[in-house]
Amino acid sequence: MATPQSVDTRLPFSRLLLFGIQHVLIMYTGCVTVPLVFGAAAGLDRTTIGILIGADLLVAGLITVVQSLGVGRVVGARLPIVCGATFVALTPMILIAQQYGLPAVYGSMLIGGVVGVALAWPFALIVRFFPPLVSGTVLTVVGISLIGVAGGLIVGSDAKAASFGAPGRIAVAAQILLTSGITLAAATSFGLNLVFNHTRIGAFARSRTVESGSERVDFGQ
Repeated sequence: MATPQSVDTRLPFSRLLLFGIQHVLIMYTGCVTVPLVFGAAAGLDRTTIGILIGADLLVAGLITVVQSLGVGRVVGARLPIVCGATFVALTPMILIAQQYGLPAVYGSMLIGGVVGVALAWPFALIVRFFPPLVSGTVLTVVGISLIGVAGGLIVGSDAKAASFGAPGRIAVAAQILLTSGITLAAATSFGLNLVFNHTRIGAFARSRTVESGSERVDFGQ
């Protein structure tokens, strides 16, 4: 009998559980952060933002199941791929919402999904021509473009408000960044090999800033 490759080896239940929790936490952070940042930038009320978060988590879970198990011979990679929200489309979504409103965002997302499915197979043939340098540059540009939004979530969006730039807001953000760094360093030193990167740490910090200081953050009500 052929020996299975290391990538196909079934790990012990304890490690599967640990990696499963890790994947869920990373997916949840990305799924929650995107609606929070979008909602704050677009001036949505908390009820609408909550609906967006719920829809995001539902769709991400369904797509994760489809990608992992597959449907027939066409749909799904049949790999343990955890699907979550992407920050790539966040800036265009914010600009569309500010100029045309939320229905236009929904419509553009539906059209973008159809175009994305149509281009998936042709793009798979040329993906080898896009080295990590290209994808890294795109992620860097996306992160830089969101600095203003993240800063607004920390200090506030209304410069005339009494709480704008309050020390408490900045202290919460600094404490979260510090905690994230210590957690990452501790996890690495204990050999847990948690897969965090700078994008996810930044997303975690922004989401926790909004959640932990919810009474201080103005979502446009």
